[in-house]
Amino acid sequence: MKPVVLIIVAIVLISATVAWPYLKMELASSAYYSQSDTREYEYYTPELLKKMPRISPSFTFQYMSNHDSRNALYGIRFEGTTETDEVKTYLKSSGYEPQAACDTSAECWHKERSNEVVSLYSSSTPDYVVVQFSTH
Repeated sequence: MKPVVLIIVAIVLISATVAWPYLKMELASSAYYSQSDTREYEYYTPELLKKMPRISPSFTFQYMSNHDSRNALYGIRFEGTTETDEVKTYLKSSGYEPQAACDTSAECWHKERSNEVVSLYSSSTPDYVVVQFSTH
């Protein structure tokens, strides 16, 4: 093979190797990951959840997408707690207000002039808190 062809093949292979993990994440319909999964954390997690107070030492993230409608749902789940005061304070300081009604059994928060909705779930059997963020 000629050196130019080898160089082109090498560039294509290297590009594919580097791009593949990101292509996989872009095409995924869901992902469950921790903050230590750096690539997924940086790719999927919106700033609101990155800055969310860590109300428990045990927490995981989730991402779910309906590629047909281009809606995505991002979440953080805290294990071993039902305390939501810090989360509510953070949401208020970020411009969100609690809503009078919610389509789910959660407590819903909305930011004025925004299509963002935050749902706050809490359960005591077992103890956990889930914060989900979506745009509609």
